[in-house]
Amino acid sequence: MADALPQRLALVEVGHDTRIMLLGTAAAIVFGWVAITVLEWHNPHTFGAMPVPERLLNGLFSSISPRTAGL
Repeated sequence: MADALPQRLALVEVGHDTRIMLLGTAAAIVFGWVAITVLEWHNPHTFGAMPVPERLLNGLFSSISPRTAGL
């Protein structure tokens, strides 16, 4: 049993295409998160009335949800 554990936890080698897609997706999420949060920060109708942690989480959610919905 102990011999099988390290094999299961070994990192899987990923191809170049997969690596490019993962980096691109992460970059799009981070860029969208920063852009939405900065643009909506002082808007009283969206993020302006929220506390700072809630603004950041809502910016992250607003960046991720269109991508997971296929838009």
